[in-house]
Amino acid sequence: MRRIHFLLLLSLLFAACSDDDKEKQPAFVTNITISDADKTFDPGDAVTVKADGFQSGDQIILDIYWPIADNPLFPEGYSRYIHAVTTEQTANSITFLAPGHWPASRVEIFLTRMGQLQLLGKISVSDGQSPQEPQLYGITNSRSNAVYPFGIEHVSLDASNASVTPVVRLPEGQEFSLAVNNPGSNCLYGVLEQDGLYATNCFDLSMHYWKGMRNHFITLCETYENRIMAIGLADEKHLTIYDITSSYTRNSQVTPPLIELPEGLNPEALGRYPGVQGNESCILLSADNGDGTFSPAVIYTNNGQPYMRLYAPIRTDALIPFQIIFRAPNKEAAYYIKAGGYVISSANGGDTELCLWKVSTEEMEEPFTTFPNPARSVTTFSTEHGTQKLYVLFEGSRNGNIIEAYDPATEKWEFLNSGFPYSEIVLAR
Repeated sequence: MRRIHFLLLLSLLFAACSDDDKEKQPAFVTNITISDADKTFDPGDAVTVKADGFQSGDQIILDIYWPIADNPLFPEGYSRYIHAVTTEQTANSITFLAPGHWPASRVEIFLTRMGQLQLLGKISVSDGQSPQEPQLYGITNSRSNAVYPFGIEHVSLDASNASVTPVVRLPEGQEFSLAVNNPGSNCLYGVLEQDGLYATNCFDLSMHYWKGMRNHFITLCETYENRIMAIGLADEKHLTIYDITSSYTRNSQVTPPLIELPEGLNPEALGRYPGVQGNESCILLSADNGDGTFSPAVIYTNNGQPYMRLYAPIRTDALIPFQIIFRAPNKEAAYYIKAGGYVISSANGGDTELCLWKVSTEEMEEPFTTFPNPARSVTTFSTEHGTQKLYVLFEGSRNGNIIEAYDPATEKWEFLNSGFPYSEIVLAR
């Protein structure tokens, strides 16, 4: 007990010293003003600090504080030394984005120079936390069968009023694809193309900006552990898997494994659809053979050294990986199974089939449901208690594509709405 008290005393002492140090820092800049400082900024709003004496190496650091209800011991939460997202800097001003991902907060703004800090002022920022429930987003790009601006839109999940709200419009020559999400990040990861150049990128849905430019990966994969894995080309004969959610959060780096390419597989063929974690020991990918067929491509990871297998081609318009969690039948206690499968779009000219991939026999199971329209994209949102719904973007008539939701509990399809220009949909929070 004495040790705990001693550690708490040290923590309070260090915090006090840290605060005192901030107050003692020299005045690097003078005549400080913050534009609209008396208003409450929304996450992603531009905040401009004007002053005399800014230098090229100056940076903005933020301390963020928010109230905690019904907690007399800790009435306020905080996150300190957050690097601001700077958008413009001159000799007399710095503009940065109001921070997101925190509750409604008061934010202290500091200038940092050569390891020292100067307090510039304070602002208020509204709530920017990730929503509790998954939100549906539609993406329009060059694969969309519509003349429509490229970008991302939010789609209401209220079937009685499936309205859409623009999130971001992309400039000429730019498009976004292979969108995936790790729940709770409130970000969309994907591939951003600019005039023929590709890079893996992340769009922050709280602050509405692009971040984390990286080299181009072939495709991205969602896991059940709320991570995003990226499949990249290590050399002409090997693929490798990167955990890009760890790299974005600056966690410790682990040397990625090498996976030998199956004979005859063009690695770029894997870039048509995002992959998924099929169960605890495999990743399901889809290879577009370019001749009207697709092949399941599966990475197995349960033996310590991952390996990949390419399976017989299937004549289909699309072969889209998906993941699902369902309650095991004939179990008295609640027991949930993680599984993955493929949407086989209008196989042999018939209905679109949704089939699970059976790892033990390395083959497709019989479809657990079908739908008459060709499929274009699929997204699911799963919790430890099962998949809530599986949303599929189907090709529609002249009025655009339609979105249908499949409920694993009722084994029924529910119509959301039609008239969508999207080529991809993704659930995110």
